[in-house]
Amino acid sequence: MTVSHQLVLVEELACRESSKHGEKEELILVGSSLGGLVATILARRLQKNDAGLNLSGLCLLAPGFGITNRWKSLIGEEGLDLWKLENKRLFMHHATGKEEALSYRFAEDLDSHP
Repeated sequence: MTVSHQLVLVEELACRESSKHGEKEELILVGSSLGGLVATILARRLQKNDAGLNLSGLCLLAPGFGITNRWKSLIGEEGLDLWKLENKRLFMHHATGKEEALSYRFAEDLDSHP
């Protein structure tokens, strides 16, 4: 799932929950690692677009800031080139406890969110 898709899902959920509780209900986004990055991007988007949500805070635990900049040091230039060529690369998935394939589309999409 790309970051763009995650942003859509989280924003839809936030809007749905906000409408259940009324406009006065405060919204606090919580995220760890990639979730922290997604929460931060969404918070910035909500501020710009005035989505009508009462965003009052963020709780970020080790947010994944700058991950695209670290990929080069983690897997090297050749690793990046091979990932792009093959459109997939195995990375450790902490939820499953094993390596899972990640599409290069994920990296491209993530780069589109400054």
